[in-house]
Amino acid sequence: MPDGKKHVQHWMTTTYMYVMELPPPPNPGTQTSSYQWLSKYNDGLLQDIVLFLGNQQSMIDQYKQNEAAKCVGNIYKQIEYRTVFIETFLEAN
Repeated sequence: MPDGKKHVQHWMTTTYMYVMELPPPPNPGTQTSSYQWLSKYNDGLLQDIVLFLGNQQSMIDQYKQNEAAKCVGNIYKQIEYRTVFIETFLEAN
């Protein structure tokens, strides 16, 4: 192989792995600089989503309801949810 190693493939062997999903860390305190940075970044993502939805308030409200139900106020989950939404939206267009 190009990396200089010999790789052996075994046929008819199946390996199953189980990966435990870890919950996101709790929100940092609201007075910490990390929370303020995360909050500003999160707000920027929401502003992008509002632009993508064409400032249609009914669609924005529906998005916020779905996000609130899924993320339960965790800022890390919100950032992930918003990022995935933006990526999916851009792929569809």
